[in-house]
Amino acid sequence: MWLIGLLALSGNVTAEVNPVALTALQTLSFGYIFAKNAVYGTLARYATDPANALGRRRLGEWLNVAAPLALAIGVINTVPLGGVSEGFRTQDVVMYGVHAALDLLALGLSLLALREMQTPVREREA
Repeated sequence: MWLIGLLALSGNVTAEVNPVALTALQTLSFGYIFAKNAVYGTLARYATDPANALGRRRLGEWLNVAAPLALAIGVINTVPLGGVSEGFRTQDVVMYGVHAALDLLALGLSLLALREMQTPVREREA
């Protein structure tokens, strides 16, 4: 998906596109895709054994990496980038914003659930 976006941008780039902004966009996009796939892979690997402390720690680490990247992608998708996103309509920006908000909500709830799961049962009852 990232490569398709890179190819689409490389054929569509005009002179007014800031190369630094375009590089930041592609770098954050790649990091976001990588981190989300790592979250899903870690979750699939350790979901069968929720008592595994190493699995919970790794999942928490990837969730902590994915959350700021999701926020950054949400900001980049909702703030128009000169020369690239000029054709976006208001509905497109709203949909990107809703997607980013739901993604951040899911990541945040996952982190909260993971932290709650790490608390021993005796401490929760006290």
